[in-house]
Amino acid sequence: MEDGSCPSPATPSQAEDYQSWTLKQKLEDLINCDAIHGVMPKNPKYKAYFEEKFEEKLSKYVRVVLPKLRPAIQKDSVKQFYQASN
Repeated sequence: MEDGSCPSPATPSQAEDYQSWTLKQKLEDLINCDAIHGVMPKNPKYKAYFEEKFEEKLSKYVRVVLPKLRPAIQKDSVKQFYQASN
């Protein structure tokens, strides 16, 4: 809810001129981003940073966590369950 005393968050038309953003708009841009749900900051510098960190986390998951989960996933698979019960 806006009371007119503070500038509104950046709109797509404002997104092109990042130098003119107020500190509040820059902070709101960072606070409102959520890389997990695909909501990235509008500032290209921060957007690139978040995308890089998201890729790092995803590649770490694929390299470290997924191999550890694979045996449990295979053991608990429906296909394996039905083959063992016959």
